[in-house]
Amino acid sequence: MSARAVSGFAGLVFAIVTTMVGIRQGAPLRFLLLDAILGLSFLVAGMLAWRRRPDVRTGPALTLCVGLWFLGSYGPAGIEGLSSLGFSFEQYYDLVLAYLVLTFPQRRLERLPRLLLFVLAANMVLRSFARLLLYDPPTFDPIGCSACPSNPFAVWPNAALSQSVEVVTGTVIVAAYMSIVGLVILRWRNAPSPSRRILRPVLLAGGVAAFAAAYQNANLLTEIVFQRSLVAFEELWIEIEAWLLFGARAFIPLGFLVGVFLLRAAHGPAARLAVEFGTDRDRPEHIESALRQALADPSIEVRHWDAEHDRWTDEQGDPVSPPQEADGRSVLLLERHGSPVAAVVHDAVLLEDPGLLASVGAVLRLSIDNDRLSAQVQRQLEEVHASRARILAAADEERRGIERDLHDGAQHRLLGISMSLQDVRSQAASIGAPEVLLDRLELVAVELREAMREMRELARGIHPAVLTNEGLEPAVRTLARRCTVPVELGIDLNGRLPAPVETAAYYVVAEGLTNVARHSHATRSRVQLGLENGSLVVEVSDDGSGGASPVNGSGLRGLSDRVAALDGVLTVTSRGSGGTCLRAEIPRP
Repeated sequence: MSARAVSGFAGLVFAIVTTMVGIRQGAPLRFLLLDAILGLSFLVAGMLAWRRRPDVRTGPALTLCVGLWFLGSYGPAGIEGLSSLGFSFEQYYDLVLAYLVLTFPQRRLERLPRLLLFVLAANMVLRSFARLLLYDPPTFDPIGCSACPSNPFAVWPNAALSQSVEVVTGTVIVAAYMSIVGLVILRWRNAPSPSRRILRPVLLAGGVAAFAAAYQNANLLTEIVFQRSLVAFEELWIEIEAWLLFGARAFIPLGFLVGVFLLRAAHGPAARLAVEFGTDRDRPEHIESALRQALADPSIEVRHWDAEHDRWTDEQGDPVSPPQEADGRSVLLLERHGSPVAAVVHDAVLLEDPGLLASVGAVLRLSIDNDRLSAQVQRQLEEVHASRARILAAADEERRGIERDLHDGAQHRLLGISMSLQDVRSQAASIGAPEVLLDRLELVAVELREAMREMRELARGIHPAVLTNEGLEPAVRTLARRCTVPVELGIDLNGRLPAPVETAAYYVVAEGLTNVARHSHATRSRVQLGLENGSLVVEVSDDGSGGASPVNGSGLRGLSDRVAALDGVLTVTSRGSGGTCLRAEIPRP
């Protein structure tokens, strides 16, 4: 069995045994019932806190209070030995509860609370041993207290010394508890959110319990010194006052339970983080602000590990100091394969609900992974775009090179051959060559001129020189003049454009007019070029039969790839009886 199960079982058994002893001694039923309810409230809160946070002392400390509570219940039992122990060590649960209130949810005490608890504990221990070793009512008052159970532990009964110790230690104890009340108030005033939201029930209960302990000890001092109560009540109200004072201690486990409920209520906003992290990703501070809102902690800081530069950065990418735990601050570290990914610096009160932090960590890790994958995909997409642009530029450069080679090489050689052939024909005619030979030479010259024309067309189709030399508008006008279908032009460019943009636009017009001439059966067509919102818009439309599709046509598919390589968009609108419209939008760098 675990320590938690053993402690819980032992506390429950002790409570049952104490109640049975009270019944056997003839204690009033209302006393036993209230005493059991108040004592078991510590057990319930302790088991819950221990289960949720096995790594801190809250659960074990509340469970310890069960034993200390029922130990004090033996004080008025009238059983020799047990009554002395119960009276000597009563109210030690107040010391444990004060420790919990002053440390929750931090794991270590500051200097002043530590000194205060040390003074309180020392005086309580001194008072306990004085009661155990010096106090024996039958010895002090043989006649008035003859029926009182004797103290078998009183080795040196001394009424005067016992009373002096009670007065001195009681005074210090009252002052200590009132100081604890003051510390609770200061801590409440200085607590940031969400500490106030979570600490409110704990600190309120702790302040009430500390004041009740101070009042109870002050009342005992007044009875010892002045032989009267601090506040005079009738007999009925005296019992009510006693139960109110004892019940004030039960506010602390109740406060812990309410704090647990408030933390559990934070799971709803934490679940919505998955939706929050999916929006406004362009804002680097979005994750941090979403966490602050969901956990009601405006002090949350998100830090990212920059493995490339071996440093921590904030949401804006600026270098920051490594995340560290401090008083009131804790760190949720997110790792991947043993290496840090990010860290969330938050209020330590959130440690009271590990489930909440685990869910937040899972959602945050998912968001960071999504951002990482999105960035990776974006980089790959940019690399693909850059690669397509480089391939397109290389292909265009290769086209220009082939066009130059054809123009400057083969075409010039053919031109030279044509001129030589003309010279040969002239010489043959001058020497009276047969007419058949002259006709054959003329036929060869015609074929040679046709070959030169086809080569010029080929060179112009590979890469038109007019586009490079004069620009897009003259090149488009040339295409329109050569088209077999009348073309209406609407061009408003206002100067030259970058070469890749002009080349892509030229081929859009060329492909569009080629389809108009070959497939559309159109009677007229229109070409428009203009600038809209920083992009070149090219439209080629006709009144033909329609039916064009980029899926079925390899020319349109290649054209679409060329435009997409420049981050542009090519759309084809083609209806059976409404003609075809080819539209390209090409961003202008």
